[in-house]
Amino acid sequence: MIKLVMGDLAEKRVKSGVQLIDGRDFPNQEFTDGLVSLVNQKGAFLGTAYLSPQNKGIGWVLSRSAMDLTEDYLIGLFEKAKKKRHRFEHSDLTTAYRLFNQDGDNLGGVTIDRYGDYALFSWYNTYIYL
Repeated sequence: MIKLVMGDLAEKRVKSGVQLIDGRDFPNQEFTDGLVSLVNQKGAFLGTAYLSPQNKGIGWVLSRSAMDLTEDYLIGLFEKAKKKRHRFEHSDLTTAYRLFNQDGDNLGGVTIDRYGDYALFSWYNTYIYL
């Protein structure tokens, strides 16, 4: 996995929980559409992220630990999000709600909105779409 060295300000944002990776921190970054290990300038591991240029930022932090973006990992995220919003599924007050909320559910770049029996999937970059 490619290592992406983060400067002090970017490191502070990652450690504070910000998941969006700002392209201004990496003006000469040419690698796109893949997983990277985030390390600080001393080589200490900061987390796992994926890079894929989009309207805002160049990628998203997935985890503060080493991980692979597997089908099981994604299924777990979607199941956890569905469980958090279970009360909306049988609500008498609404049939429309956000089922999956990108970085709020630990997968920046994708949202799923539910409208009755339909779901609208939104992908914000090519990597997460593929």
